[in-house]
Amino acid sequence: MPAMWGSVSQRAVACGVGLCVALGCSASGGDSDSLEGNGAEAGSGNVGGSPASGGTSGADGGGASAGSGSGGSATAGTSAGGGGSSTGGPPGMLGDADTLCTFLLIGPSDAAGYNAQGRNAPGGFGFARLLVDNNPAFPTWGGKHLSALWPGVSFIDHAESGFTTEEMLTKLERQIDDIDRGAPGCDTWVHIGNPGNDFNDKIATIINPSETAKVAGKARQNLAEMSGLVRQHFHDPAEGRTLILTFSNIQDPTDGTGSVPAQFTDGFCEQTHHPLFTAQLRQTAIQNLANFNQAIADEAAAQAAHVVDQHAAIFGHGMPAAERWLADDCTHPNNLGHHAIRANAWALVTGTGGP
Repeated sequence: MPAMWGSVSQRAVACGVGLCVALGCSASGGDSDSLEGNGAEAGSGNVGGSPASGGTSGADGGGASAGSGSGGSATAGTSAGGGGSSTGGPPGMLGDADTLCTFLLIGPSDAAGYNAQGRNAPGGFGFARLLVDNNPAFPTWGGKHLSALWPGVSFIDHAESGFTTEEMLTKLERQIDDIDRGAPGCDTWVHIGNPGNDFNDKIATIINPSETAKVAGKARQNLAEMSGLVRQHFHDPAEGRTLILTFSNIQDPTDGTGSVPAQFTDGFCEQTHHPLFTAQLRQTAIQNLANFNQAIADEAAAQAAHVVDQHAAIFGHGMPAAERWLADDCTHPNNLGHHAIRANAWALVTGTGGP
């Protein structure tokens, strides 16, 4: 999962910008002041870290809007929006779920928990695993995870390293009919990870606005098709089935500076030091990523989905920061980064924030 540059103002408007996407992002969490006080210390990349604040949530829980913006798609049909009456879960979108039976994860390597200790396995620190089952390293989150609200909720992990949205869609098309949706009355939360690999795979997409628009439009189309597949499979009001749908946007490993400190040369970091990346091209890349993230937000609105603001969750703890929530490859969050993404997602879907 890559990430790209972004300024604070662009982040507020476009749900985040990230140089890592254009150049990739993930750094090991260095010496960390424990925000929780008694969590595991954040070591280099893989070690358990004490929890970090999740920042602000991304898109609000409003209903669907027509497919505006680049590469627009058809407006979503019935879907679980924010608000609504609640008889089962907490406030926010989960308040629409009487019985959440399934959490389905689709996405690239960051969604798969890369660089988090244990990834998405039981006891792991991947953000998706933390959403389902809190890790004791974050004790104040003991009751703020899905299995605490709905014991026995099923976690289905379809995330794979290197996936673009095209590959996510292909896998989903192949497997959707075999995914158990539970008995009538069962609700489902589907999270689709960020399309950072779509943006990052070709340098032209990073620095050429017309290429960015073309690839973002295709990513929107793929997000729309995936949304349609999961809606058709999981959302059925006649059987009491509700779908909660979320997307991730792309983080910024440079914390809005457009640069990565020279000592980081692993993975995508190496590309950020290329002499062809002039100051002007870095600014262009920042704007291109902002536009790409805006396309994600637009498609979320078109699908009555909601944006987990991964950019906001990580911003301020990228490669230049004293306490980094990314690994040394400028791409993958470490334990603290995954916790911050979890906190942002939880605040979004519950409307309550974290501890």
